[in-house]
Amino acid sequence: MDALDECKTEDMDTVLQLWSNLSHITNVRLRLFLTSRPELPIQSGFNKMSPGAHHDMILHEVPRPIVHHDILPFLEDKFAEIRKKYNVDPLSGTPLPDDWPNNKILQELTNMAVPLFIVAATVSRFVDDEERDPQVQLNKVLQDREIGSQMAQTYLPVLKQMAASWNNRADGWQLYDEFRTVVGSIITLAEPLSKAALAALLNIPPETVALRLKPLRSVLQIRMDKESLIHPLHLSFSEFLTSQELQNQPFGVDGPATHGMLVNQCLELLSHPRPEGLSENMCNLTYPGQPRRDLAPAMVQARLPPAIQYACRYWTHHAQQSRTEIRDDGDVHNFLQRHFLHWLEALSLLDRLAEAIKYVQILQSLVSPQDSTRVSAFLEDARRFVLANRYIGELAPLQLYSSAIVFAPQTSVVRQVCGQIPVWVTECPITPATWSLELQKLEGHTDSVTAVAFPPDGSLLASASEDQTVRLWNARTGQAVQTLKGHTDYVKAVAFSPDGSLLASASYDKTVRLWNPVTGEQLQRLDGDPLINDISFTMDNKTLLTNRGPICIGIDPASVKTLNADGDNTLILNHDWLEHGGHRILWLPQEYRSDVSAFYGSRLAIGQKSGRVSFLSIEYA
Repeated sequence: MDALDECKTEDMDTVLQLWSNLSHITNVRLRLFLTSRPELPIQSGFNKMSPGAHHDMILHEVPRPIVHHDILPFLEDKFAEIRKKYNVDPLSGTPLPDDWPNNKILQELTNMAVPLFIVAATVSRFVDDEERDPQVQLNKVLQDREIGSQMAQTYLPVLKQMAASWNNRADGWQLYDEFRTVVGSIITLAEPLSKAALAALLNIPPETVALRLKPLRSVLQIRMDKESLIHPLHLSFSEFLTSQELQNQPFGVDGPATHGMLVNQCLELLSHPRPEGLSENMCNLTYPGQPRRDLAPAMVQARLPPAIQYACRYWTHHAQQSRTEIRDDGDVHNFLQRHFLHWLEALSLLDRLAEAIKYVQILQSLVSPQDSTRVSAFLEDARRFVLANRYIGELAPLQLYSSAIVFAPQTSVVRQVCGQIPVWVTECPITPATWSLELQKLEGHTDSVTAVAFPPDGSLLASASEDQTVRLWNARTGQAVQTLKGHTDYVKAVAFSPDGSLLASASYDKTVRLWNPVTGEQLQRLDGDPLINDISFTMDNKTLLTNRGPICIGIDPASVKTLNADGDNTLILNHDWLEHGGHRILWLPQEYRSDVSAFYGSRLAIGQKSGRVSFLSIEYA
């Protein structure tokens, strides 16, 4: 497995969690070889494993003679292939000699490449250009071997060859501009796109994309068809183009400026009139409550092609990376006022609505301190709007235009600016003037919630129910993460271990079960008592304390992922009052009173007999 550091964070976590379990597999002889930059989350993941689970090698500390010994035969083999292929039909009419290139040149190329294989691979791909003489290409590499950094020696021959044909042209400035737009976008995108999707996003002809990419096959992954994804063959090419070393060169890429350009392109694409851009009921659902699951994936893909999907998911990322501030009546504010509900509908159709909470929070962090009163109010209201309506919006996207608007508070900015009461609603209820303290409801259980618990880091919420399941929720977004099934009767108690690596549940089915909260895997089934309704772990994770006595468990803490403890419980729920420091600070109405609750810092989760879990956040000084 190569380049784990280039994976998404959740994929990194999954790989490391699976790795930690390799030692428990006995029926298959399995070993994993993995390379990665030493990013902090990856180092932390390995540090949490048992010492025998992995053996580390720091590649830049491998002696240079050993790396030299590996790279030299690689280059010998590659150049032998180039010579053999060229000599079948030499462009110049003269075949390359059998000893081409000689041993001295191969040694020089090897010395230039050590300690990076990517240098050797890029050089061989550059020389192996079917439209050029390999000796001419090799000479270009050798001319630049003393110039600048190792990355400059690797990539400058590619860029200078491209530039040589542009410098004397009247439209050379335009070609460089197209290069920075096309290639700058490719190295800046949050996810790779195909040639067709990239052309659609940038609003340029596909032929322009193809022409600008043609000289770059030695540094970019480019296939003939228009739908294959384009991406750098190595992250170092992206880093070189955006480095200070190239900022005064015509092919240098300004990272923040490119992100800013991509924000504009994303918003422009999403704002196109129907059918190209966002609009209400994009997939032609036949009635307001029609479930999203009724739509065939092909319909969603046809109506939301890759460029639109990318723009929906990543325009806020590019806004964040562009370092620009959001102001009243700016492009972002205007887009949100016209298309906020359309954007949420598209995210729902893509099964990404829960991510809207993160996107809105990113935008809130970019609001300018000046000239931003209205956009700031819009974004705060938008955050509450998504939290309140995520559940129904995921089930039936068109309810974002009906139920979400009808039941929004009277002063909701989204309701006033974006919403319109459906004509078929002839009388609306009198809703509260403002949003309540309740942040969101977690809906999914089919019977009463009997227990809730936070892990030490507050990232999840576990809820136990009489529907015989335990559900895990993302405590920030409210999205369902796991449904743990196995109990055959009411689940009455649930608790996380002190390090967050284990979850225990007790049920009327006379069992206590231990789960891995990261993977949802059941780790152990223990015989218990049907009257257990209170459980907790000892600090060493080796014993469960219950109201019916202690239970010993046998889980190796090193075999599961550990979550860092954080937070300090300062609030107390006492019957119908929320107390802080011994003082009553908030009275809870009848519908919010429950014996089933859990705290994480200033956040309270309340389990209700309806099967819902409600959140309250309190910041009390």
